[in-house]
Amino acid sequence: MTSLVLGIVAFVLAFIPAINTVGAFVALVGLVLGVVAIFQKRASKPLAISGSAISFVAGVLSIIMIVVYAAAFVTAVNDSISKPVTSSAPSAPASAAASDAASAAPAASTNYSFGDTVTYKDGLAITVSAPTPYTPSDSAAGADQAANIQFTITLKNGTTKNYDPLLYPTVSSNGTEASSITDIGNKVGLAPTTAVPAGQSITFVTAFSVADPSKLVLDISPGFGYDEAVFQN
Repeated sequence: MTSLVLGIVAFVLAFIPAINTVGAFVALVGLVLGVVAIFQKRASKPLAISGSAISFVAGVLSIIMIVVYAAAFVTAVNDSISKPVTSSAPSAPASAAASDAASAAPAASTNYSFGDTVTYKDGLAITVSAPTPYTPSDSAAGADQAANIQFTITLKNGTTKNYDPLLYPTVSSNGTEASSITDIGNKVGLAPTTAVPAGQSITFVTAFSVADPSKLVLDISPGFGYDEAVFQN
């Protein structure tokens, strides 16, 4: 009888966020008591079997709902901080500015032009310059395609806390993955690692070897939990 009651209670608790963890524990206790009762001579076996079955189902259901609620919570948090909400290009004529404002809608599929600034909801902002030719030093590695180019990337920390850089851009050229150039002699290809205080910014240069510099796509994200910003020419 006790096992049956605990199983029913656990079944109800399984649907309540946070409390369903208690429901899983209650279901476990009910299952144990039910199994013990099955082998006792004086216990009602139909009630013991029913209690064990309900407790088992309630336990499995509690675990499933814990995972579902946790996944929903993580998704909601990520969505609240990770969507790019604005993009602004350097000063332009009024008509061009109006066009840029229209293209700066916060749709996840929006692609940005080199020189635009992508601002996330928490205040982080990334600007990627237009590509320029790059001449690697003799110690450079990765300069193995038709053309070598460089980008200047600026991140402004508009949040209220320190930002630990996790910036690793990738580039493709006309459908071909570009090679990242590491050039210690020119201090290029070394991503920043020092924390950026609130209200401050950091700028660094990254270089790539590409097949066709006229058709470039650069992906970059401020870190885990943020959508990638896609820049192209």
